Amino acid sequence: MDAKLLIIDDDQDLLFTVKSQLSALGYQVDTCSSGKEGLEKGLTGSYDLLIVDLRLPGMSGYDICREVRFQRNNIPILMLSAQSEVVDKVIGLEIGADDYLTKPFAMRELSARIDALLRRAYRALEKQNEDKASIVIGQLHIDRTRMKVQMRGEVINLSATEFKLLEHLALHPGKVFSREELRDAVWGYSASSFEHTVTTTLHRLRNRIEEDPSNPRYILSVRGVGYRFVETSEL
Repeated sequence: MDAKLLIIDDDQDLLFTVKSQLSALGYQVDTCSSGKEGLEKGLTGSYDLLIVDLRLPGMSGYDICREVRFQRNNIPILMLSAQSEVVDKVIGLEIGADDYLTKPFAMRELSARIDALLRRAYRALEKQNEDKASIVIGQLHIDRTRMKVQMRGEVINLSATEFKLLEHLALHPGKVFSREELRDAVWGYSASSFEHTVTTTLHRLRNRIEEDPSNPRYILSVRGVGYRFVETSEL
């Protein structure tokens, strides 16, 4: 699990406990105890999900949810509150929260809610990407219908496997894939002996699309983890 989470809550004990346990499950977890700081992080950070307490100093969870929904509509938000009143839940959901969890809660339930929200978000993103006939990022144009790739207007000849690998990465900008995940998605093999094939194909692909393969701009390495495709904001 490589999802990046932001928890905004002014309860320091809760932040420490939840961060420790979610980190042990493989999540990347940032925390914040101020509403205004939390909003700034939520809007500028590359988070997959926000966990927001309703009652916060400086700015309420409602306000954070409203602003995030206005500027980053697709990020899942799980709202926390010590209140169990139905009206609080209704207001939270109406202004854009995706789910609501009342304190105190069991970590197993929190983890299950997070997993469900992330699955839903990933499915929506994949559906959105599947509907795209072409992908344009920077000077790279990928025509999915005709399996045609152009860089700065020049056609790049790719094999079917190279195209499928590039397409898979480009459909998920910013998402980090291990070699095993790329192997399974593109080749469908499960044997570890095929991992070198991923590395070799990535090397060829970089040589074809990157202006400087030793300093790539599109297919980036993540040390100790794998590879990811660049996000538009990084170019």
